[in-house]
Amino acid sequence: MENEAFDLVRRGARDEARAILSSDQDEVQKGLYADGMKLFDQRLKAAVQAALRSPERKAFLHIPVGLVVIALLLACWLVMLRAVRAWERACLRAITYSPNMPMNYRS
Repeated sequence: MENEAFDLVRRGARDEARAILSSDQDEVQKGLYADGMKLFDQRLKAAVQAALRSPERKAFLHIPVGLVVIALLLACWLVMLRAVRAWERACLRAITYSPNMPMNYRS
């Protein structure tokens, strides 16, 4: 309808173009267009919200997993520290009580 009205304006028939654009049929078309745009807007907003929720869920999943990994790494580090200290004490005992070790090297 708008194209027809533009053609009439180009031909100089402005009153006829105005009549077409203010007709009931044009109002119905404008209402359909507005309803379609509202529906498009709602669906677009829903799609954007869904797209934003997905990374948020993943982030909230990664946080506890990361905390568990950090706790496991800390526990492993503490076990290794105790093992190294036990090995160090065993080495010192072996050196101190070794019968083949000269007396001046013993503590």
